[in-house]
Amino acid sequence: MSVNVEMRVDAPGQREYAEAAWDLKERIRVEEGLLKQRRGFFMDAYRRSNTYLLYENDALVAFASTRRDGYILFLAVSPDARG
Repeated sequence: MSVNVEMRVDAPGQREYAEAAWDLKERIRVEEGLLKQRRGFFMDAYRRSNTYLLYENDALVAFASTRRDGYILFLAVSPDARG
């Protein structure tokens, strides 16, 4: 089976993939009780950070949002994509 993995990036000020990242974060929150940030906090931090997103066959499977100093704000991996 062939899998196409693509990295996409939202730079500070961009929000092209913010809703997809929010949806994955919320799925993890509901299923595992992690990543409990409120929407306003999440979106504000997302907007100010670099976010690196991994898509597998056009489905978001992971993302990491980092500050300018390299601090990781959010790190999320879909339960379906974990080894």
